[in-house]
Amino acid sequence: MGKVSMKQVQSKITSDAGLRILLDRSESSERRTSASATIVGPLDEDAISQLLELLENGDEGEAFDVAAVFSASRSKKVTRALLRSLRRARAEHTKLAAIHTLQRLRDSRAVRGLAHVASSASTSEQVRAKACDALSSFARKPYVLRVLLSGLRDPSANIRYHCVVALSSEIADPRVRQEFHKLKRDMADTWEGVATGDVVPRLLSRPVDPSSG
Repeated sequence: MGKVSMKQVQSKITSDAGLRILLDRSESSERRTSASATIVGPLDEDAISQLLELLENGDEGEAFDVAAVFSASRSKKVTRALLRSLRRARAEHTKLAAIHTLQRLRDSRAVRGLAHVASSASTSEQVRAKACDALSSFARKPYVLRVLLSGLRDPSANIRYHCVVALSSEIADPRVRQEFHKLKRDMADTWEGVATGDVVPRLLSRPVDPSSG
C-alpha cells in the first residue's frame, strides 16, 4: 500500500464528518444537503448500507442528497445495491433518485435492471421515462437497442419521446432510421401534437456518416 498524503487524510476526515451530519435527521435539511457535498472518494460497505437505508426510507430531499453522494463517489460498488433498492422501493422519488445515480455511474451492469423498469407497464410514466434516459448511454448494445425501439411504439407519448431522444445517437443505424420514418408517417394521423413531431424530422435530416453504422 502506498503512502497516504495529508490531503487524503484531511479529505477522509471531512467526508466522515459530512456523512455523520447527513445521516443525523435532527440536523436541518440545509445543513445536511451542504454536508452531502463534502462526502468525496470511495465509500466503505457500512457507509453504503447506511446511505441506502436513507435513500429507501427518507423523503425526496434526502433521497437526492444520497444520490449526489453516490454519484460523486464514482464507485461502481453501489450498482448492485441500487438495483436492489430500485426493485423494492415503493416511493417514486426513491426510484427516480436511484435511476439518477445509475445514470451518472454508467455501469453496464445496471442495463438489465434499467431496461426492465423502462418497459414495465406497472411502473409510473415518470420513472419509466427516467430509465429510458439512463439507457441512452448504452443504446448501442443490442439488448438496449431492442428495448428502446420497442418503446417507440409505446402508448405513452412521453415514453416515445424519451426513447427517440435516447436513440438519437444511433440515427445511423438502419433499424433506428426505419422506426423513425414510421413515427414520422404515423404522427400525422394518430400522434398529432406529440413532442416527437419536432424531434424526429430533425434527426432524420441529419447527414449520415457511412462509417458510423
